[in-house]
Amino acid sequence: CEQGWFGENCTTTCPRICPHNLCDNITGKCLSCVGNRMGSKCEDCPVGYYGALCDIPCTAFCWNRSCDKVDGVCHSCVDGYRGEYCNI
Repeated sequence: CEQGWFGENCTTTCPRICPHNLCDNITGKCLSCVGNRMGSKCEDCPVGYYGALCDIPCTAFCWNRSCDKVDGVCHSCVDGYRGEYCNI
């Protein structure tokens, strides 16, 4: 397959999140990910991070540093804190 394509007859484009549009020509798995992104198609962030590059830490007051991977809203707060970002 040419760069940016994979699959039978090379008819499927690599995920846009793959750096330089590089993916395995059979599976479509990204050959690398930007920032802290992870997963076969760079679709996930490690626990405790969010944002386009998964490089923004969830607030320390999010329970287990667990927050939404897109906007950083805490799933729940540690005792004594409340609000979307557990900052109240």
